[in-house]
Amino acid sequence: MRKAPSHFFSIEAIFKFSIKNNIQKSILKLHRNLVDAVIEGLGFIFTENQYADKVVEKLLKKISAGGLGIGAFVAETIYDIVRWKRLYAEIAEVYEPFSIHNLRRLFAVWATLKGVALPNWGNYFEDTPYQTHQREI
Repeated sequence: MRKAPSHFFSIEAIFKFSIKNNIQKSILKLHRNLVDAVIEGLGFIFTENQYADKVVEKLLKKISAGGLGIGAFVAETIYDIVRWKRLYAEIAEVYEPFSIHNLRRLFAVWATLKGVALPNWGNYFEDTPYQTHQREI
């Protein structure tokens, strides 16, 4: 296994920094249909190799009844996860090809690093790094 260069921060340091600096952002409430739309879009992008802008365009047409705020959330979240895919995948300990469970783990890492509280939807986010970290505390 290849060792990361010494100038990289550890995963624990990134997690602690993120939680410390994003506590105020935990006001955002996640809705299941939006999270499903984001994960569906990530599935098209990562598993079917579709272009992100085309996927976001299709998803925005599909969920257009929700208004601009909802579309902005979906687009921003997808683009952010696509941009930082390698970092989030390393933190989530998932590797390609991504399954639905792995995409949920990527989303959970994004939400945790952004300071967004994960809702309790049964086993939807089961075994995500956030849930594992909460058990250790």
